[in-house]
Amino acid sequence: MSRYLAAVAALFALAWGWAALHPPASVGDDAQYLAQAENLEAGRPPYAGAWDEAPRDPARFSLRPPGYAAVLVAVRAVSDSRLWLAAVQVLLGVATWALVWVVIGVAGDERRAAPLVAGLVATPATLIYPTLAMADTLFALLFTVAFWRFAVFVRDGHARDLVAMHAVLAVALWVKPVVLYLWPLTLALSAWALWRNTDRLEAPRRMMALWPAATALLVLASALGLARLHATWTGHPEVTSLQAKNLVQQNAYRTLVRTGETDLYGPAVAAHDRIADYGARQQARQAWATDVVLDRLGAYAAVHLTGVAAFVLDPGRFDLAVAADLDTEAGGMTAASRDGVRGALGVLADQPPALLAVLGALLVLNGLVALAFFAWLVWGRVPVEVRLGAFVFVGYVAAVTGPVGSARYRMAVAPLVALALPWAWEAVRRRLGGASERAQPA
Repeated sequence: MSRYLAAVAALFALAWGWAALHPPASVGDDAQYLAQAENLEAGRPPYAGAWDEAPRDPARFSLRPPGYAAVLVAVRAVSDSRLWLAAVQVLLGVATWALVWVVIGVAGDERRAAPLVAGLVATPATLIYPTLAMADTLFALLFTVAFWRFAVFVRDGHARDLVAMHAVLAVALWVKPVVLYLWPLTLALSAWALWRNTDRLEAPRRMMALWPAATALLVLASALGLARLHATWTGHPEVTSLQAKNLVQQNAYRTLVRTGETDLYGPAVAAHDRIADYGARQQARQAWATDVVLDRLGAYAAVHLTGVAAFVLDPGRFDLAVAADLDTEAGGMTAASRDGVRGALGVLADQPPALLAVLGALLVLNGLVALAFFAWLVWGRVPVEVRLGAFVFVGYVAAVTGPVGSARYRMAVAPLVALALPWAWEAVRRRLGGASERAQPA
């Protein structure tokens, strides 16, 4: 493990050093997290904006869960230097990828440093966003810890590990609300794994042994508590105002771009903005966006699948531009929503030659990583419960990000996808070795 850990630490240290010399560009989200932290430090609610802005936007009270902002407060109690925060988050990133090595051992598979490092490099966002005030690095660690506890349960059969998995996911919800709808899947996954683990028990005792699966409800309870907290500030219970915002600006708008009906968007948004009551305004936005999608399911399916494809393959042009302080004007996904693959390729073709070469290499690498992961899901040597768990965790995040799928959102699952790479590396080597032996003359 020492060589692997040294390589991972070196990559994160290089990212920190680059950020020290070349401060990354703000992406907007980091400013919101810092505003939350500053408001908490002043004894105010974690409002994701300047407290003295007038009027305050109710949506900013629930825009971001307060968990990461609370962590920022603790980090800033030592120093408010951006490099100190980056150093802390770099350590979290190293811990996440060190845990990948541990999980592979728990699952009983062979470990190889080179393919795991390739899995890390395939998602440059993993190295870039620890240098900004972004929740993604902490969330990736929590997500990986949750999966690790599931893998330990598969190996040892102790119910406490399933309880730990769901408890970690419940905490992760307060960092990023991505896991909001994961609990029904982990409930079913846990119940199936428990059922397989108790095949020697009689039927009544076997049913009783399924109780740890119900701890998936910890995530639901966490969501309800967060929604109730937000309601104390806005009068409207919601886990995050981003849900309505994304439904309108991403799901509905990209669908209308696809169908050439963008003229419907502006008047609808203006009508929603005229609704005085915040709760009624949010409900109207969600209802309108849902109707747009349901009335154009074919177009939306194309938009959603384009987003999933971007989630899998996106080389991270935006993220690299953030690190290099280049033009971060987004356009690839909008173009892809409108014109499919041709639109995305058109955006890539406009990049500087050096950046285009890097993006091309990353695109190919991500394609190979995806193929390796899918092959591992079917033919991997680790227990089927571990492979199915990886499919649930990774597939859920890919599906729920939908139209806004991108390399940054892959940060959470890149460590789990990397579990497949040592197996795939050895499988290819054996196949090439066997082909070489067959080609030699007798």
